[in-house]
Amino acid sequence: MEINILESRPAGYAYLLDRFVLTGMPHWHTSFVSSSGTHRSEVKDGATCDIYPARYWPGETVGDHLEFALKYDGVNLGLLAQIFGKSSFEIEHIKPNASRTEKFIASLTLAEKEDFCEKERLIELQNRIVDPRFKDSDYRDSQNYVGQTVAYQKEIIHFICPKPDDLPGLMAGLIKSHKRMKEGNVSPVIHAAAIAYGFVFLHPFEDGNGRIHRFLIHNILLLQKMVPRGLMFPVSAVMLKNPANYDASLTAFSRPLLGLIDYQLDEMGRMTVENDTACWYQYMEMTPQAEALYEFVAKTIKEELVQELNFLASYDNTRKAIQDIIDMPDRLIDLFIRMCLQNNGSLSAGKRSSHFDFLTGKELAAMEQAVKSGYAGYGN
Repeated sequence: MEINILESRPAGYAYLLDRFVLTGMPHWHTSFVSSSGTHRSEVKDGATCDIYPARYWPGETVGDHLEFALKYDGVNLGLLAQIFGKSSFEIEHIKPNASRTEKFIASLTLAEKEDFCEKERLIELQNRIVDPRFKDSDYRDSQNYVGQTVAYQKEIIHFICPKPDDLPGLMAGLIKSHKRMKEGNVSPVIHAAAIAYGFVFLHPFEDGNGRIHRFLIHNILLLQKMVPRGLMFPVSAVMLKNPANYDASLTAFSRPLLGLIDYQLDEMGRMTVENDTACWYQYMEMTPQAEALYEFVAKTIKEELVQELNFLASYDNTRKAIQDIIDMPDRLIDLFIRMCLQNNGSLSAGKRSSHFDFLTGKELAAMEQAVKSGYAGYGN
């Protein structure tokens, strides 16, 4: 079948592989969605290609195309493993890129230095982590919601944010609550859950709310001295590595809220909320979110930090073993270990030629064995 790329767009696995610039073993089924025509199908060399009409277009998010792939393309565990490796940020329905990730990581270095839970600092933080074109100088002034397009002029609404007119008062209340909890010996995890989840449910900005929400967790745990200064406590990474639990902590509030809000969507997807809703955001029940954050914190301590400490201990032991074989600068020892770890414990011929041509064969073999022995139990 000859596919007109001007009229058809890849969907399902084809869309995801293209979006994340991935390659994989050919799948038995490939999907496209055409802007015109009817459903067409062709089988060639044991592979099926289907072109679906426009109404089948699933949407623009990774979740949309994962659902489409499982429904129409079938299960391919190899492709799913590839896709789930670059898609952690899709919880926020955003496309990850190096700039976005680097900005978020850089912002975490500020978390231990000062209290960011006040209006001016939150706006400053938002300006740091989003694309300069989407900076805000104040809280949003339009009605916002989280949803997905499933067909032409048809949306599935997942969460409706407070009315913009209600936002200044709600945010002022959140910040005041933070100050009271900060002074009142409230459990650090309870404090972080109430403020950080409260923030993301108020959704005060057009962009960056999810990242600021996770930043506030770090910020409050550090301010409350639950986390030692200088320690990068990777709780937000644990949250994103456990998407089902994280999503459940969000929907525990967002799902029942939907039934309480009367709204209309116009043909451009703009929302109007028709009833008074401020009280539902003003008095949020945060028990499910606090319980979820406790679980994320426990998982961080028991798994992520233990794994990191094991890695560092293995690294230290391996460095000492290599120094006993040949006394060379720490920089070269570190480089040797990294290169071996990237190549299943052995130094490639090219890397030896370009960086370690001074080693004898006996020294090289002994050093490679030191790396393999040092990391034999790592990750078990």
